[in-house]
Amino acid sequence: TANVPEQSIAKSGKFGLAQSSNQVQLVNAEIEFGLLELAVENGIALASLLEMTIPGLTNENGSYSTSFEINGALGNTPSITNPAPEVLSGYTISMENDSLEYYYTITTLPDSVTINHADQVNVELKIHGSDENSGLTFTSIEGYFNEVIENSSLIELASETRLESAVLDSGQMSLSIENGLGLDA
Repeated sequence: TANVPEQSIAKSGKFGLAQSSNQVQLVNAEIEFGLLELAVENGIALASLLEMTIPGLTNENGSYSTSFEINGALGNTPSITNPAPEVLSGYTISMENDSLEYYYTITTLPDSVTINHADQVNVELKIHGSDENSGLTFTSIEGYFNEVIENSSLIELASETRLESAVLDSGQMSLSIENGLGLDA
């Protein structure tokens, strides 16, 4: 048993990000709906403060950050802290790397307690859609589309009357393409 002064434990980790198609290389995506869940198991008899940032998850206020207090363990029973899931709607996720890094610091509050070398704090994070088996949904995406449009002599017309073939003797041809992607193609 000792009077344990304030201690800081800094950790980092990564969420793996996988592109859903090899035809699209996403750079950024604005989240329509998603949840971030945190669970902290504190095996140390000291109450603590957890501060976390995710630099690749941003909104108009900057990078995602949160902080909350963690209760100390009682005897051999760790404390479990599960704050309400954070709704990620309106955040933009950077997908330029194959992972989303997060950083957190746990700062213990000074107290006179008994501790040993096996005491530890475990932090678990999950990002998902409306349930743990669904993915995030997006309102807009930014990236590179790798599909190739090839020149062809066959042009299909989307109408009830279908033109099977035609020979043009003279005249002009006008081509109008509506690009609803908002990207140069």
